[in-house]
Amino acid sequence: MPPAPNTLEEAGLRLDLLTQLALKHLHFSGELKGSHVAARLGVNFSVVEPALEFLKGQHLVEVAGGAHPPAELYERIGTYLPAVRLLGERTAELHIALASAPADLPAFAPEPFSTLHQRSLYESMRTCAGRTFQLLRQRLGDLPPEARAAAAALLGAQELVRERFALLLGPKVTATRIRTHGDYHLGQVLYTGKDFVILDFEGEPARPLSERRLKRSPLRDVAGMLRSFQYAAYARLFEESGSGIIPPSEAPIFESWALFWERWVSAAFLAAYRERTATASFVPARRSELATLLDAYTLEKAIYELAYELNHRPGWVRIPLAGILQILGLAEAGERAPGERAPGASAGPVAEPPPPEGPEGGGR
Repeated sequence: MPPAPNTLEEAGLRLDLLTQLALKHLHFSGELKGSHVAARLGVNFSVVEPALEFLKGQHLVEVAGGAHPPAELYERIGTYLPAVRLLGERTAELHIALASAPADLPAFAPEPFSTLHQRSLYESMRTCAGRTFQLLRQRLGDLPPEARAAAAALLGAQELVRERFALLLGPKVTATRIRTHGDYHLGQVLYTGKDFVILDFEGEPARPLSERRLKRSPLRDVAGMLRSFQYAAYARLFEESGSGIIPPSEAPIFESWALFWERWVSAAFLAAYRERTATASFVPARRSELATLLDAYTLEKAIYELAYELNHRPGWVRIPLAGILQILGLAEAGERAPGERAPGASAGPVAEPPPPEGPEGGGR
């Protein structure tokens, strides 16, 4: 019997084909473990490892810009995929309308990015992250056991966060800044059954009016909605884990599906948004610039959420922690340490009742 192949070349497999096989394995089994994929194909783990690394490191922009989701995903996600594509289109149309102001309305007229604005963005994001990491270090011992490994991993990745924000200091972004919604998440839209209505244009209430009127990249609104999708998936997961509907032994499988749902819903939303704004001045012409801005805004949003949860809902810190580590490509670093209980296995309820005001997308 010949030995099992050790490389893609020896197996005669292409990387794109192997990534599709990995996704199909997740679709049918509920988990994406390299050892299971390798066993199913009858190859060594070293053959499938490149595909798993590719999937782990892929930007959402690349996922959204690729092919449409496989047809079998509609069996799992259902009608939410076309609905979220419609939401992406309406979000794009909102930004197109906000960017349509003539030059004689200076409060609303689009303005180009500048290196000074990019430096200001970087400094603001870096400062906010520094304060949040200090708070996380102070509260580390008070966190639920299942969140401590992820928190420790994030504290060890502070320089990586700074490096991700520092990408904003590169060449001037080829896009314009406009007035935006400013507080965009699922709690700010109503679904009529056929369409979406967007609400509440006053911006974040905690920020001064002068700051709420600043012109920004509308990708900041997009990032808020992307983060809201993760909250929608994980909040329900935590509620059902805490109530005992999901047994502790099955929590990791359901968490894999929460990530699966969030990833494809986010990709569908972003793909529809990009299609509708293909010629808009506020979307960077280069995909690398789009990825840099979207990653920075999404990371900033998740760090903001982490600070909020640390102060108000410690039982929910796993949501932004998981999001930050995913953005940084460090999701595996947040896995449970030996001896820690699985998500949903804590003695009390995992989810706490949401307060009246939460982060954009939190508890919505």
